[in-house]
Amino acid sequence: MQFEKPILLVTFNRPDTTKKVLEAIANVQPKKLYVFSDAPREGNENDTVMVGAVRDLFMNLNWEVELHTKFENRNLGCAKGVSSAISWIFETEKQAIILEDDCLPNNAFFDFCSQMLDRYENSDQ
Repeated sequence: MQFEKPILLVTFNRPDTTKKVLEAIANVQPKKLYVFSDAPREGNENDTVMVGAVRDLFMNLNWEVELHTKFENRNLGCAKGVSSAISWIFETEKQAIILEDDCLPNNAFFDFCSQMLDRYENSDQ
């Protein structure tokens, strides 16, 4: 059974940690996965390589998923990049679980988030 809540994964230039987070996400197999990838910093060749490696991780996912990607062409930085990613998902989705590329969730985390999203869906606080 696939996980019903959409998940947003915010990434940058850490393919090793992103791969682990993606594996955790794959364990619950969400129906919808949104991936935001900030662009390399201008003139930073290492960023160019690492951001490319991160983006490649999403090219062949091993479950049936509606994949949405927003791969920036210009580096937005932490503040603008993350806020842009969050605004992007809520243009389409009413609720979502938001992860960054360096926080490693387990299955219980996803279950808890799903329950809390349902419980507080109509809350105005």
